[in-house]
Amino acid sequence: MTVLTDTQVVTASGGLVELGYVERTTSQSVTATTFAGASEVFATDLTFVADGSPVVVEFYAPQVAVGGTYIVMNLSDGSTGDLGQIGYAASSGTAKTEYRYTPSAGVQTLNVRAWVQSGTGSLSGGAGGSGQFPPILLRVSKIVQATQWPAVTTGTIICTSSTRPASPFAGQQIYETDTSKSLIYNGTAWVSPQAQTVPPLCRAYQSANTSIPNNSTTTLSYNAENYDTDSMHSTTTNTSRITIVTAGVYAITAGIVWDINATGIRVINLRINAATNIAFATQTNNGASNFTEQTVSTHYSLAAADYVETTVYQNSGGALGARGDVTNGLWLCAAFLGKTA
Repeated sequence: MTVLTDTQVVTASGGLVELGYVERTTSQSVTATTFAGASEVFATDLTFVADGSPVVVEFYAPQVAVGGTYIVMNLSDGSTGDLGQIGYAASSGTAKTEYRYTPSAGVQTLNVRAWVQSGTGSLSGGAGGSGQFPPILLRVSKIVQATQWPAVTTGTIICTSSTRPASPFAGQQIYETDTSKSLIYNGTAWVSPQAQTVPPLCRAYQSANTSIPNNSTTTLSYNAENYDTDSMHSTTTNTSRITIVTAGVYAITAGIVWDINATGIRVINLRINAATNIAFATQTNNGASNFTEQTVSTHYSLAAADYVETTVYQNSGGALGARGDVTNGLWLCAAFLGKTA
């Protein structure tokens, strides 16, 4: 099998993702005659986080010297626990062995103990390079199934809601087969990828009451914002505009609340680039005792640098006020829906 990084798979038949590695660059004499009496081969235990999936443990010693009947290598839990015999040699030579098992989810610790039936043996290792033995090594790797490899190439781990990575890193992605959910780890919790991505959104409003001339098309301006995720509106320059930065289809909506007046009609219109009207709403006044409220909305495909404005019209016979408010007065918003291709 091929050892992989955490974001690579090189064969469609599956492979291994390295979870932990330790090495020894000096030789060790082996004199103990039982597992319990043997010393740990590696000065530092191999510690890794298991997620409940099978793993493969690899042990390699460049040369094993058998000075008696035989030498045995046992996998240890880093303490006194014997996890099984992983190597045996009745004659001198190279020791290379693999052991497959399924550890419980959580932090696991491994080491190796070597012992002999009789006599004295040794494990030879060095720093590598010219004229030297390579290190004695112990490595543990997670098994990646063939059905998982397309997802792993994109950095996504296939698991279930109960076998999520026990020690995730920020940005790690998983797909849960039991919930059919794609999730990403944000450094604190597993969340939907959509929660990590803020689309282009803008809502601008006018906080002050505005006087609208009689019988004249007027372009509204907006001096404040509720939010603007893509630098689409300015409160100091071209304040009437929401200017598109990211091309795509947008939901565009505008609203106005007219002062009480019982004469004439009210019109609100959405306009692109001061030239193209894309939606409007016409309404007669709401009588002598009620404000007249209007909204207009549409979906529209916009290129970068296109801008949206609101124009209004009224013919009450004189100037007519429009209510300024954070939420319900004069406002214009644009929300990105997606690309057309």
